[in-house]
Amino acid sequence: MDVVTRITKDHRELEEMIGKVTSGKGEDQRGAFERLCMTLLAHEHAEEQKVYPELSKVSEGQAKEKVHHATEEQHQTELMVQQLREMGPEAKEFRAMFDKMAKAVQQHMTEEENELLPRLAEAVDAERLGELGRSFADARDTELARGAHAGS
Repeated sequence: MDVVTRITKDHRELEEMIGKVTSGKGEDQRGAFERLCMTLLAHEHAEEQKVYPELSKVSEGQAKEKVHHATEEQHQTELMVQQLREMGPEAKEFRAMFDKMAKAVQQHMTEEENELLPRLAEAVDAERLGELGRSFADARDTELARGAHAGS
């Protein structure tokens, strides 16, 4: 599976997870939130390690700035995840902060799908898109496995 398809598929899964956190209660919500955090961070780290460097190579000017902006957005998301984890779903201010993070993540995914990923698809051939897809998936899966062990 090529990198554009893999990332887009991940985005749909992340949206579904956000919905489960929003609709969940008690332990179900806590579990859904932890799964979302692990998956979201693994996804972001894999993009930063494997996809964004390639995007930077094939981008110039404003397009290169969008890659930098996407990286900054992901760092902001990581900070929000850390704060949300510290407060926990039972905290009074959790929902407002979670909604803010979810909105930022959704906006980021939309920008990737509408601007960054099409740019990458135009700039590299199908073979390279496939290689990037595999390396993205491997990096994401390694990060998820590491996170799962850290969470046990």
